[in-house]
Amino acid sequence: MNARSLCNKLAELYCVLYNDQIDILFVTESWLNSGITNGLLDPNGKYNIVRRDRTIQRGGGVCIMIDKNFSYYEVPCETDGAVELIAIDIVLGLYKYRFVNVYRPPTRNTSASTDVKELLSCIKRLCSVRWPVTILGDFNCPDINWSNIARHVMVSKTKYSTASVSSV
Repeated sequence: MNARSLCNKLAELYCVLYNDQIDILFVTESWLNSGITNGLLDPNGKYNIVRRDRTIQRGGGVCIMIDKNFSYYEVPCETDGAVELIAIDIVLGLYKYRFVNVYRPPTRNTSASTDVKELLSCIKRLCSVRWPVTILGDFNCPDINWSNIARHVMVSKTKYSTASVSSV
């Protein structure tokens, strides 16, 4: 969910959380700050909330709300703040699943290349595990042809998977 301010949409948030019985909710552009408590976001206390609030200016931020019936832990991955992300590992019995929630603010200046390099470096570190990783969020990369990238990744992944199957 790209919220563009959760506080302005609390009624909708409560409807999604409590009526739709969501297990995990990923939010980008949460626009949260230290003055907004988790109790305001989840008055029924049904969710564990992992947040990365923007501290310098209004806007941005990422948040993951995890049903308290799930076992999880936060995975550290520091960025310089230009790219906001949080990662968690969910544990279901003997299996783990990693989720990475990303928000990259739209930029058209010279720092955009640096921001993307930082993001890719962090994602590479977060993907260096033996369990499934799901990356989601708002990357604000309108000039990328996502169809070509998806095909390239699938071809590369197939080649990589074939090579790595015997080593597992």
